[in-house]
Amino acid sequence: MPPLWPLVPILLAARRFGMVGGIVAAVLGGLITGPLTAANVAPATAQLPSDWLVRLGFFVLIAVVSASLFRSLKDEGARHRAARGESERMAARLDADVQGRKRLEGELRALAYRDQLTGLANRSLLEELLSAALARARRVSSAVALICLDVNDFKLVNDSLGHAAGDRLLCEVTRRLDEAIRAEDLLARYGGDEFLIMIPDIHADAARLSDVAVATAARLFERITAAMASPFHVANAVFHIEVSAGVSIYPRDALDADALHRHADAAMY
Repeated sequence: MPPLWPLVPILLAARRFGMVGGIVAAVLGGLITGPLTAANVAPATAQLPSDWLVRLGFFVLIAVVSASLFRSLKDEGARHRAARGESERMAARLDADVQGRKRLEGELRALAYRDQLTGLANRSLLEELLSAALARARRVSSAVALICLDVNDFKLVNDSLGHAAGDRLLCEVTRRLDEAIRAEDLLARYGGDEFLIMIPDIHADAARLSDVAVATAARLFERITAAMASPFHVANAVFHIEVSAGVSIYPRDALDADALHRHADAAMY
């Protein structure tokens, strides 16, 4: 049987150096093993020189085939890696697109539901959250209080110092109001110098529910009055600003959001 150990270096060379390296290893393997003639092996295993040439050709064939196979496997691996890299890049781009879309949606929602001057909830968001609070109150038999606030003498500031000063005054009023309310209350700018405060989820037994809601709103207005007591400094001028307030209670005064607001607005006068 001819020696087959040269197949190992042939395969290694074909994998590492390609077809040329494999053929070189095949030729060297054939030369090293030499022809199995009667002069160097037992007569029973001796071969003709033509048999050695066949073995050499077999080695070369193995080198060519294995080099081609290794090359195909390498190319296939490269294609898979390239495809995986492209998939990862596409996934990254899609993720970036999704994140960008979410940011845009958040910005659009902020524009739709936030007052651009004060950053407070605007009329749309207030109406949406007030309707939800009223629906919740109907289910659990709780109360909701709505306080309507007007900044007194705001027109005087606007007319005497200009709109920029009026805007600064509104922002300072917003800051003080926000410090006076509780975390669960909602402060909204309804428009101009009108603010609304919603007090949701007021719980008490049925006989005392309205009285508890009125007392809760009264305590909040006391904190607001205290917050507005110190003077406002706007455009090198000092103003003592007060607010007028009207309160409406669900379900005592109204049963829907629009009627609740109308009642609170009328209660100011």
